[in-house]
Amino acid sequence: MAQVYSTLESKTPTVCGADTMVYDGGLATMGISYYDLGYQTGLTALKVLAGESTATMPIEYASQATLSPSTGKWPKKSDLSSRNTWIA
Repeated sequence: MAQVYSTLESKTPTVCGADTMVYDGGLATMGISYYDLGYQTGLTALKVLAGESTATMPIEYASQATLSPSTGKWPKKSDLSSRNTWIA
């Protein structure tokens, strides 16, 4: 991400909103695990396929937050420019 990479250049720590931004150079994030959220969604889909009515299903939320700290192995700016998620 352009904003995250600029923080690497200025040596400014950035706490991000998504784990993908940590992989792009952010310091850390505390948020939902998209893997766990997808798993939870799959369990709900199984209930629907088994015939359970969505009208009576309770609203569900992510069960826990996940800390994603940086490994310190950030990509080079040239590697980021080819990503579909690049933000100018």
